Amino acid sequence: MSGFYVAAMAAMMVLMAGEVKGAFNEPDWGFQSYLDEDFSLRCNHSSVVVEKDNHVVWMLPSGDRVDSLDKTRKERFQLSSESGVVDMVLTIKNVQDTDSGVYLCYVYERYYTAGEKKGPLLRGLNLGGPMYREPFDKYRDNLMVGGLAAVVLFVPLVTACFVYKFRFQTKEQKAEKRAARLEATKHRRHLENNGKGQQLSDVSVTNGKGESNPAYESVQDSMDTHL
Repeated sequence: MSGFYVAAMAAMMVLMAGEVKGAFNEPDWGFQSYLDEDFSLRCNHSSVVVEKDNHVVWMLPSGDRVDSLDKTRKERFQLSSESGVVDMVLTIKNVQDTDSGVYLCYVYERYYTAGEKKGPLLRGLNLGGPMYREPFDKYRDNLMVGGLAAVVLFVPLVTACFVYKFRFQTKEQKAEKRAARLEATKHRRHLENNGKGQQLSDVSVTNGKGESNPAYESVQDSMDTHL
């Protein structure tokens, strides 16, 4: 019981850790999205004047640069123009946990990153964790980790209990077990001896042909006469 209690407490602590993470307040430049769905970030803010024909360059949380000139960029990150501003919108395809973090965007006066540079502007994605369509999805990973932690704790505890029970016994327990074994041995021998005595009695009363044994009857008569 104690092992199960400790394992359950470990699982609860993992779930509570997930709750603390979920209670994080996103900053005003942060956004939340659902996992496995597309989400778009825009490089616009009242503090930075963005005009037509300006060009935006994005920096991922990993430090990689994303712009229209980058031919090696990942297909999951798509750029599009809006209000005449080139690459103003960064769309993340099929958002995953690994996409969480702070994105930076720089605004250049003209195309090909020429002219005056403005920014950076901060854009956070799922800094406090993503959103969930189903309540269970929020605790899915925590439940898996909690279950694994419970097993890791429970199995050694149960093993230790069995080892203690069968190996580390008191002198009184060992003496009781020895006495029980001796008593069982005596009882078995008693049954064996009674069985042999019954067999001898059957042989003396009858001869090999199944008839009464005259010798046995003579001895029996003699004993009756004396009595």
